[in-house]
Amino acid sequence: MRIISGAARGCRLQAPAGEQVRPTPGRIREALFSSLMEVISGAAVLDLYAGTGSLGLECLSRGADRVVLVEADREVQRFLRKNADEVLRRMKLAPGYVELWPMRVDKALEQAQLRRRRFDLILADPPYAQLEAGVPAARWLVEDVGRRGLLRPGGWLAVEHAETVEQPDEVYGLRKWRSKQFGRSVLTMFFTPREDEGEA
Repeated sequence: MRIISGAARGCRLQAPAGEQVRPTPGRIREALFSSLMEVISGAAVLDLYAGTGSLGLECLSRGADRVVLVEADREVQRFLRKNADEVLRRMKLAPGYVELWPMRVDKALEQAQLRRRRFDLILADPPYAQLEAGVPAARWLVEDVGRRGLLRPGGWLAVEHAETVEQPDEVYGLRKWRSKQFGRSVLTMFFTPREDEGEA
């Protein structure tokens, strides 16, 4: 086992040894949270490919109202549950503030739509080499989130992906805000316009 430092109220998040988890680099993490500072407070957050839960649990420590963590790997789930329990204990919050969905991301998005769950913020860091429906998972994910209408008006989707992945400027109502490159990784952020913004 190795320990990953996390900003979730000073917790040190646990993760299994090996390659199951690829932590989000510090520069990307800093860019992500500085951009979303005003969005997180009171937000319903969906953290896809959650790994140790560092991004979703940090959102909770920054004032998010609810966090859903999606992770398919059974070994990683054990550590994820421990990390969530520790953060909740330190913050003196009830267990209901965090949900763990132990399933693949495609099934989680389907379930979210069936349950009529919508989110203010969706975070995703899929494995760079993973394909879904024959395309890179990071590209597929953007289209599927948009097609299923999982973001509330004014909501945000942040996706970390390889520099070789081309993201659309607009798809199913999601609009690209910006892409920022960090070495061979890119953080691309999308938003859904608020209802009063119309087509402006």
